[in-house]
Amino acid sequence: MRCDIVFTASVLSRFLVNPSPAHIESAKRVLQYLKGTISYSITYGGPNYSQQRLDVRLYTDSDYAGDRHKYKSASRYVSFVAGGPTSWQSRRQTVVSQSTTEAEYIPMSELAKEAAWIRYLLEEIGYKEQDLKCITLYNDNQGALSLAENPTFHRASKHIAFRYHLVRQEVEEDRLQLTYIPTDCMPVDGLTKALKTSAHIRFIRLLTLAKEAK
Repeated sequence: MRCDIVFTASVLSRFLVNPSPAHIESAKRVLQYLKGTISYSITYGGPNYSQQRLDVRLYTDSDYAGDRHKYKSASRYVSFVAGGPTSWQSRRQTVVSQSTTEAEYIPMSELAKEAAWIRYLLEEIGYKEQDLKCITLYNDNQGALSLAENPTFHRASKHIAFRYHLVRQEVEEDRLQLTYIPTDCMPVDGLTKALKTSAHIRFIRLLTLAKEAK
């Protein structure tokens, strides 16, 4: 599935059994959009890529209680290798998050697993550069970043399942570096919500989607 329609496809898939006319109309708009952007493709390279290093970068975001039916948040992420997206995901979380910090912290931990898989895969094919030893993960929530970097078990976070603290372990062992990034610069922003035209154009640019050269 194309990374620029992941959010819309994720939402529409919840109504496959009994779609309303509004859902059918939205699905048609997706098809019209795909027809108009059929020549778009992922472009690798760019300012974040060098011939010596693959510059693995991970971006994650969440919409707090975005599902108004079950009040669950959604985890979204996209991973970049060599300046272009290589994997992405948008799915509803299995638990009800009790704060924006928790909603953001859960996908960060899930993405820590993705980082471990990327590291394993690249090492298996012989890539041994230094940038693979500590992969950078970007997020726009200061609370979630602080929770992952602070080993103190805060009272406010006691309810968070231990399995989500994997990201903290990866940070402590210097395999993952957490970095704040403003929402406007977040390539995963369009995986969390519908965007206006100008914001969607920026989203496409951040995903390095461009028309194929003829």
